[in-house]
Formats: sequence, structure tokens, C-alpha cells
Amino acid sequence: MPTHTTLVKKHLASLHGYEKIALGYSQANNCFPQSLYAVESLDRFYISKKMLEYLTALFKKNLKKFATVYCMVHPYLAVTARAKEARMGSGKGSICNWVMPVKPHRILWTIKTIIKDLQLFSIVKKLIKTIKYKLVAKLNLLCHI
Repeated sequence: MPTHTTLVKKHLASLHGYEKIALGYSQANNCFPQSLYAVESLDRFYISKKMLEYLTALFKKNLKKFATVYCMVHPYLAVTARAKEARMGSGKGSICNWVMPVKPHRILWTIKTIIKDLQLFSIVKKLIKTIKYKLVAKLNLLCHI
């Protein structure tokens, strides 16, 4: 959630288009040169603040002995809602949620570690599988060699 925005109640951002890609990974704040692994989205979707916090905590809980996890996306769009019984008119509803539009080839998390071992790779692969069930989106695991 941003600390200060000029217009809080905006329209939702478009999910059309792609992130800019060069050299196999996205350029728009999407590089992971210092990290060993990165989780990349292959679908278009909105990720909420609640879901992002839950999945980041899941990563940190399972990888706290082996690696450091960095979340690369932050929700900045406010989603408004009105009561079901409300009549037409009287302005836009109040803010109920914060979301981030995610386009294909956007890096969501980077995982930084000192050692390269197969045990960490297997743990990360299992985590990606559980996260795919929670997000219902296609994800890809990128590795630095």
C-alpha cells in the first residue's frame, strides 16, 4: 500500500501488453543479477496485498535456513467496493483492497543464497508447485548458472 497518492480511487490498470524483455528476462525492475533463483509470471492477473503477504511469508517460512527472499512487486492500485444494498449514485465506494497488475514475464520474487545445492532447488520447486495452486496462474522458475 503506497504511503501517499494524489488520486487514490483510480480505474484498474490494463492487463494488456507484456513487460519489456531483453536477454531472457524483463528489464522493468525485473533483473536478478545478484540472486540465484527468480519466480516469473507467465499469465496476466491481479495479485492482492493479502495474497502477496501470505505467499511471501510462505517462502520465508520454508527458506529461512537456506536463503533470503525478496518480493519484487508491491500493490499500488486501490480497489473500491460498495454495499450490495446501496442505490445508484452518491459517488464511488470506499477502498476495500489493494492490488498489483501482473503481466507476463514479470518477476515476482527473487531468492538470494550463497551456496548452490540440489536440496535448495528441490525445496524451491515444491514451493512453486504449492504457490501455483494458490495463485491459479502459470509461474516459471528462473535460475542463474
